[in-house]
Amino acid sequence: MNKLSEEISFYTLTSDFWDSLYKDCKKARTSIVFEQYILENDATGKMFLELLLEKAREGIKVTLILDKIGSRSVYNSPLIQDIRAKGGHVEFYNNITWFNLILPWTWLPRNHTKLFLIDEEVTYIGGACIAEKMGDWHDIVVRLTGQLAGLADETFIPTCKRSFTTKRKKGDQIQGLQYAVSSPHLPSGSTFKDLLKEIKSAKERILLVTPYFLPPKRLKWALLKAKKRGVEIKIMITEESDAPIVQNVSLSYLPRLLQKGIRVFCYNAGICHAKYAVIDDNWAMLGSSNLDYLSLLHNKEGNLIIENKKIVKKLEEVFYQNLKNSRELEKAFWEDLPLKTKTSGYLGRLFKKMM
Repeated sequence: MNKLSEEISFYTLTSDFWDSLYKDCKKARTSIVFEQYILENDATGKMFLELLLEKAREGIKVTLILDKIGSRSVYNSPLIQDIRAKGGHVEFYNNITWFNLILPWTWLPRNHTKLFLIDEEVTYIGGACIAEKMGDWHDIVVRLTGQLAGLADETFIPTCKRSFTTKRKKGDQIQGLQYAVSSPHLPSGSTFKDLLKEIKSAKERILLVTPYFLPPKRLKWALLKAKKRGVEIKIMITEESDAPIVQNVSLSYLPRLLQKGIRVFCYNAGICHAKYAVIDDNWAMLGSSNLDYLSLLHNKEGNLIIENKKIVKKLEEVFYQNLKNSRELEKAFWEDLPLKTKTSGYLGRLFKKMM
């Protein structure tokens, strides 16, 4: 096994990721950083909070950055208060007040990042959350050790300010890997721009996986132009969704793409929550970004940019393995859907920038 293989591992089942993360946190000696969108106040969430409290009591530096909306169920948790009392640093990103409730646009941005750093020796990057109901979901998380574990160190900036970062931050590239944080405050430097650039220069294939497909116009047009150039394009979404209305809106975008020859597959072995892209054999991205307005234009997101061909190949293998548990949508699928589904899909587009 070469050095790179020893320093990088992939998890495609959320519960497997939890098991590995828990073991690494249990062994922590100096520091633990949790940056997470959803940490639920359920058995799994409490299990991790109790472990963080135990580590804080041991004198280990514990930093917990949670999104106020995504992790609202633990906001008043006694475990959160106890972690703070033992010296742990806990923040809830972009607090929502009664005033915000009547001004929905002030709810944004959200911190949608999923990043975990242990002792500056182990790093997890991906799209998985911490909630009991998600244990059997298909997701994608990468575990980095050795030299690769430092990829995200320089991009992590704990702050209680509403704008988590005023610009896009990138860590150093190591072995063809780079961790990139994007926020809405400098769109010209966003991960979205990177993705568009790669789609526009694609020569052979584009593989996209997302649980929510609400593409901004620039993404939709880039895909259609790539297909016109003869690029093979496959998009994988989830058959079963945790957000039915968002799913209906996602489906409403597909008829035109299918008519133009873009192939779409529905993963049907449970919920697919994975978020990654593979373009040709030399570029890939995985992390927290969905292919929707919120992730690409509004939220704080963290993604691993991959230009190492061996790892790009690994992600491609994951895609084709999951293709075996998927069904391909026919061009006329939309016509066969119930009127209620089609109506909610079209009406839901009115709120697409908030989904």
